[in-house]
Amino acid sequence: MSYFGTSGISELIKTKTLDNSGIPLVGIHSGAESIRSASNLFIFNTRSSYNQETDRLIKLLAGNLGVTKIAVVAEKGELGDAGVAALKASLAKNQLKLVGEAWYDNKSGDTTKAAQELAKINPEAIIVVALSKPAASFVQQYKEKGGTSQLYSLSPVQFEEVAKTIGKKGAHGLGISQVYPYPYNTRSKLIQEFQAAVFNEMGTGSGKEESLSAIANYPSYAMLEGYISARLIVEAI
Repeated sequence: MSYFGTSGISELIKTKTLDNSGIPLVGIHSGAESIRSASNLFIFNTRSSYNQETDRLIKLLAGNLGVTKIAVVAEKGELGDAGVAALKASLAKNQLKLVGEAWYDNKSGDTTKAAQELAKINPEAIIVVALSKPAASFVQQYKEKGGTSQLYSLSPVQFEEVAKTIGKKGAHGLGISQVYPYPYNTRSKLIQEFQAAVFNEMGTGSGKEESLSAIANYPSYAMLEGYISARLIVEAI
């Protein structure tokens, strides 16, 4: 459940590990089109594809905000390849092209060179295709080098991890695409049930007021994603 990483999931498909074991994998944490188009009977997607994410993101930037000079920073690997391919396709639908590309090594996570390259270009907006820690590193380094672009990332980035790495002040201004409902929108029945499950897990012995204080920074998109996947498995069984 909620298996994380495009390359790891690709390997499961190539080796037919799930097919041979007959065990389904529900709620994979990747929106790569290569995985979704593999038509594997044992993989059940619960999140939007990167194509859908970038379509919405470019619609916001180009269609609503008039932003047309867009660059990308991405990790070298399957996540970066999938995200950049989706971004280029979304831009093409709007008769646009990337004004810059910067890549960083996914093993070292060093974004120094990428930040320097894009700071020189300083486009109107930069899309970050990365995991949380490298994304945080890039945001910090880019700002330190004088970059003033609007910064947006795809949903693999978790804001809590970014804020933990570079502080909330350093993370301020980073827009993150989300493919699940807002974890604090209690008007939704799903979120009500999700938060109730979180309260039960934490316990309410110290009183509701203290529990509310403790939960203030607790429910996250990542946690909600895992909860939804778990609910799907239970209901399927």
